[in-house]
Amino acid sequence: MAVPRAHKLVEKSEVAPATTRTTSSLPLSFLDLPLAGPIYVRRQFFYHFAHPTHHFCQTTLPTLKHSLSLTLSHFFPLAGNLLCPSPPHKPFIRNTNDDTVTLTVIESEADFKLLSSNHPKSLKELDHLVPELSFSFSTMHDDTFIFPIMALQATVFPNHGLCIAITYCHAIDGKCCSHFMKSWSSICRSGGVDFTLLEKSPPCFDREVLKDPRGLEAIFLRQYFEERTTWKGKLGGRKDDSDEDFVKATIVFGKDDTEGLKRWALTQWKKNNEFNSPQNLSKFVVTCAFVWASLVKTRCRNYDDEEEDVKEEYFRFAADCRDRLGYPIPETYFGNCLTLCYAILKRKDLKGESGFVNAAKVIEKSVSDMKIDPFKDAEHWRELFLKMFVLGSALLVTGSPKLTVYETDFGFGRPTKVEMVHPFNCMSLAESEDEEGGLEVGLVCRIIELHADVTNGPEPVSAPQDKRLIRTGSTSALFHLSLLPITRTEPPHHHLPQHRLPHPDPAIENLLRRYQQIFQKPTTLPPPRNVTHHINLFPSSSPINVRPYRYPHFQKTEIEKQVSDLLSAGLIRPSTSPYSSPVLLVKKKDGTWRMCVDYRALNAVTIRDSCHEQLVTPFLRHCATVFFDDILVYSKTLSLHVQHLEMIFKALLDGQFYLKYNKCVFAQKQVDYLGHVVSGRGVEPEPSKIQAMLQWPTPTSVKELQGFLGLTGFYRKFIRDYASIASPLTTLLCKDAFEWNEVSQAAFDALKSAMTQAPVLALPNFSEPFIVDTDASQTAMGVVLVQKNHPVTFFSKVFGPRLTHASTYIRELHTIVTTVRKWRQYLLGRSFTILTDHKSIQELMTQGRIWLPKTNPYIPTILLKYHATPLGGHMGVAKTTHRLESSFTWQNLKADVKSFVCECKVYQQTKSSIRRPGGLLQPLPLPTGIWEDISMDFITHLPASHGYTVVLVIVDRFSKGVHLGALPTHFSAYKVATLFLDLVCKHHGFLRSIVSDRDLVFLSSFW
Repeated sequence: MAVPRAHKLVEKSEVAPATTRTTSSLPLSFLDLPLAGPIYVRRQFFYHFAHPTHHFCQTTLPTLKHSLSLTLSHFFPLAGNLLCPSPPHKPFIRNTNDDTVTLTVIESEADFKLLSSNHPKSLKELDHLVPELSFSFSTMHDDTFIFPIMALQATVFPNHGLCIAITYCHAIDGKCCSHFMKSWSSICRSGGVDFTLLEKSPPCFDREVLKDPRGLEAIFLRQYFEERTTWKGKLGGRKDDSDEDFVKATIVFGKDDTEGLKRWALTQWKKNNEFNSPQNLSKFVVTCAFVWASLVKTRCRNYDDEEEDVKEEYFRFAADCRDRLGYPIPETYFGNCLTLCYAILKRKDLKGESGFVNAAKVIEKSVSDMKIDPFKDAEHWRELFLKMFVLGSALLVTGSPKLTVYETDFGFGRPTKVEMVHPFNCMSLAESEDEEGGLEVGLVCRIIELHADVTNGPEPVSAPQDKRLIRTGSTSALFHLSLLPITRTEPPHHHLPQHRLPHPDPAIENLLRRYQQIFQKPTTLPPPRNVTHHINLFPSSSPINVRPYRYPHFQKTEIEKQVSDLLSAGLIRPSTSPYSSPVLLVKKKDGTWRMCVDYRALNAVTIRDSCHEQLVTPFLRHCATVFFDDILVYSKTLSLHVQHLEMIFKALLDGQFYLKYNKCVFAQKQVDYLGHVVSGRGVEPEPSKIQAMLQWPTPTSVKELQGFLGLTGFYRKFIRDYASIASPLTTLLCKDAFEWNEVSQAAFDALKSAMTQAPVLALPNFSEPFIVDTDASQTAMGVVLVQKNHPVTFFSKVFGPRLTHASTYIRELHTIVTTVRKWRQYLLGRSFTILTDHKSIQELMTQGRIWLPKTNPYIPTILLKYHATPLGGHMGVAKTTHRLESSFTWQNLKADVKSFVCECKVYQQTKSSIRRPGGLLQPLPLPTGIWEDISMDFITHLPASHGYTVVLVIVDRFSKGVHLGALPTHFSAYKVATLFLDLVCKHHGFLRSIVSDRDLVFLSSFW
């Protein structure tokens, strides 16, 4: 297979079963014979996989190969070949010691989101994602055809997704293939250690379980030999459909849709008294009937010839018959258990308004007949099959929702989409991934144009109306469509205008050419996003209906033109909603008009929510910043800038967002952004705004003054003491206070002058220390944030009445606290210097102990300075705490000191012990007489006896004689001494030595 330019071959390997086998053969059963030969099924599994190709090859691919090898040990026929010898020999599957399965790895630049969606996509694109069986149709000297059973392909869409595709011979049943894929994915997901699924349901290769009481094998074998004679003319590779374009699309039938179709069919049958209670009116029947009738009506809409109307239309599907054979067949039987079912109708019976009902009737009957006799008319299957293709009016069903293909999880999660690549005369069926109980129907069609025949039928219907029509039975409008062939023209070439670079760089030029698609003007609605937006209103709100604004006559044409353009693009549609908001035109920077809708009244009754920007989140604060629809990309070098631009372009292309080229600039050393000029020097006001301030006339009303202060206030961070300069003007904004005088004029002129002298602000560098220079006057504060003697930003604020009458110390301290809170984003988590000219503030550090909040980030530094430095000397807890408390205090200071000292390695290794050093054990001297040397101790916690729970035990060390005495639970040294005299001294006199455990009782003054 030639790999197209959009795809790159990464690796092609052969994977063998983990365990070797001797040469063996597996014969085909009589149900495999109709499907033997070059008949292949191709299925694709799409997964989200947000990693580059090299990550897949290094981490994922080895696990896929290892688990595949382990799985093939249980499904060994899949690694073999189908051999079809010449008559009279039957075909069989042969396995040898050298069997392998080809696994191809491709990297693709195709649109993963489109290919893995339900939207129409090119069949050629899908075709390149499935493997081609190399040397599939070779012949041997004895005229034996050899067909590989299976091939696999993994296609990586870097940083987007992964497609795992399988091509297998139809002589192997789809249920067997599904069993293999689930087993492989289960073993891969566990890393090659979990064989639970295979242990529970191993494949069954016993051909004896399938019986042929009607002798169909001889009939099918004869038909197989007849078909075999035509293979040489058919073999030779994939069909090239380059002369025609085909698209594959998926239609999802939800549970409500199929239930509506059932009710509709039942209603029509009961009307005609045809069927009282059909037994097999399943969602499969009504879905197939609906699609079959729709396709025939669409294809034959323009045919009015009676001769054409009496031609027959065929519908064929396969059904699993293992439950209908009268004897048990294992669910994991490795082979086909399919019976073929046909439904035939004349075109006129499908074209009429009752076409769906007629189609459902014959399909339901075919299902019922199959359940009674699975092999009804089996000897005519091939004859009907050939007749269908000769007439060219057949629809075949492939796949089944019972295969549960969406349960194939390799460890990347469930598939986002499972596709079957099949000819245009087929429809594929699978369970719905998005809607429980639904069906996915895949159709391949030629590119055609459909339009409503409004002269002979009703108006086109929307999707909600479509579902309503299905439920109510009024469906004739669904099929009033005509086919118009598209005139083939060359695709339009989009040319970019010469971009406005003073010295165009080839790398930038090449990048813009490669991503020119994102600069085209969108003409359709955007695709479905990850977030569905809803405007939720307060329950008690009534419909918002605001009357239109009056606008000048010269704007009428512009509004009508923009509305017409939006209607043509499908971005808006005529509405009869009770909600209405007015529009107005606002002039853009380039002189054109922007139509805006005033939604303030609607916003007032809207429940607020938030939807965070996800498209460029990975790049924020790294190489890009975003403000609404303005994206600023910044880089240190031109080569790095090209890389950053490509990342942004790729994200926009993947999300199907567009840029307006004439509003973009690239590779600039200076840009205008949000009213500022940003360059390598720093940030400065936009000159046009400064010019507007200088030309501002003297205000004659509060509104005009508010406009001037609003414009200058936007740039107040460039002006030192802005609040103090503008204070005479801001006081005029109070109620009934506007009176322009000489003081006001002087402030007005001073503010203009300050704006013309605005410095260039440096961009903050967080690897350098900050300096906060503060000052407070009688009426206002002024502060500047400085780095390397260059201002970063200014801040000023007028004091209120309380601070105006407060002491200078309070005003200066308030300035410092307010400033640190204001510039928290710059100062938090780093050291900085505060400059002030107020002496009392400078002496603040000498006025007693400093209180610190528990969360102060400097506490660890202070503990380190007071303990682990040469000055601290690694002192103990008490001394370190004493020294700290002389200067600082905070909550749980002692506990923090103890924790820090206990974790100090130096202190723990070198501290001096307060305990007496231990010595060598000394043996006791041997006693020389009885009751001269004794030992004694207590036995406690005994059961109470007459109030006593303790026994005093006294033992003579020479004779081992014992005296016992009883004591209460709470005894004293006095009671013990008294008991000792009664037990020992009165009988043996005074002793020479007593050995004890130095209990406090024995160390008291009584001894």
